[in-house]
Amino acid sequence: GTGKNLSDAEWTEKEREQARRNYTATEQDRRLVTTVKERFGEAKQAKDRYHEKWAECISFYESDFYRIWKPVLQQLVLNEDVPSWRVRTSDPQVLQLTLTIASKRTAARNITTGQPNNPRDPEDVQAARLATQVLRHLEQVTNRTRNRIKADLLSTIYGTAFLLPFWDPQKKTKIGFEDPNGLARGVEAYAGDLGVEVLDVWQVFPQPVDEWDDLSWAVVARVRPLEWVRENFPERGPLVGPDHQEADLFAAPDREGYAPGDRASQKQPGKTVRVLELYEKPGRRYPKGRWLIVAGDYLLYSGDLPHPGGKFPLVPYVGIPIPGRVWAKGWVEDLVEQQRLLNRTESAIQEHYNLCGRPKYKAPREANLDEDALHDGPGEVVEYDHPYEPDVMAPPPLGGLEN
Repeated sequence: GTGKNLSDAEWTEKEREQARRNYTATEQDRRLVTTVKERFGEAKQAKDRYHEKWAECISFYESDFYRIWKPVLQQLVLNEDVPSWRVRTSDPQVLQLTLTIASKRTAARNITTGQPNNPRDPEDVQAARLATQVLRHLEQVTNRTRNRIKADLLSTIYGTAFLLPFWDPQKKTKIGFEDPNGLARGVEAYAGDLGVEVLDVWQVFPQPVDEWDDLSWAVVARVRPLEWVRENFPERGPLVGPDHQEADLFAAPDREGYAPGDRASQKQPGKTVRVLELYEKPGRRYPKGRWLIVAGDYLLYSGDLPHPGGKFPLVPYVGIPIPGRVWAKGWVEDLVEQQRLLNRTESAIQEHYNLCGRPKYKAPREANLDEDALHDGPGEVVEYDHPYEPDVMAPPPLGGLEN
């Protein structure tokens, strides 16, 4: 009865059967699930036109230059329809330039410190020091430096990243107390602490508006393991089944930027599900805002916004702002064509070099040359019927590119 002797599959089925007995779908649940899915579809359709550019940016950042966009698949796929003699030179400059830009942006950020109201007052000075220590603590527990680096990198590539603060109940923190001797002590405990998650453009689906300030709701879509869903939502989580492959890969660049395979296979299709979270700002109908979580056809959670005062949790972290558009522009977008031109130029030089080493020939059919004649190896004896002598075709000039 404890489940200790059951296999994982048997235990999962046991949980699912228990959840089925305890779950009764209400009309309100169905309406909320429909609301979340409809808003997700509306937001997804509005941002579809950016997919090609974003996919191209991450592809060039990863020095994967020779892919073409397939609108039907909504993917960049490897272009294999090229002659075997074509040279595909890769001289990756985008990666280093992107890292340089992102690191300079990170280094330019200000460091927040506490300042005394009266620099001559020792108590004010001490209070400012303590405030600075608190700020450094928050930076540490929220991984602020690491998150800032990630946000700078993502916004440099795509133009936009998002910060999502949350309360992590699993985090350890130091609890202060006074021992019997009157000394201040600290002990680590699972008291929870503030956390911040950095999301990319593939995970956030905002309401279609012109300016972020006009937005009233947004959907966050993440691909989660089924185990995570069942662990965090024990009442309804066991009812949720896996998504098909498209949904499994949707939230990652593997889905939008590359054909499934390689990294995509690591997501283990069949063991994951897309979890949709709808965050809605406070309004007349919902004074404290609204937070809905849906996976598959099941409503996992429905309640107020989890942040103090019903504050909207998503914060955009932008690169180059574009007026009248929610999505900003990244630096990589302007580097793509320059990288493509560089690759094309170096490839042309290499192809010209290959052509000089093994040039084309003009030969009359009456010369009766062997099929394997005129190779580029030394010492070849070429037999032909006189007077139909083969003639070398000089490669066209490169126009100075060779220099």
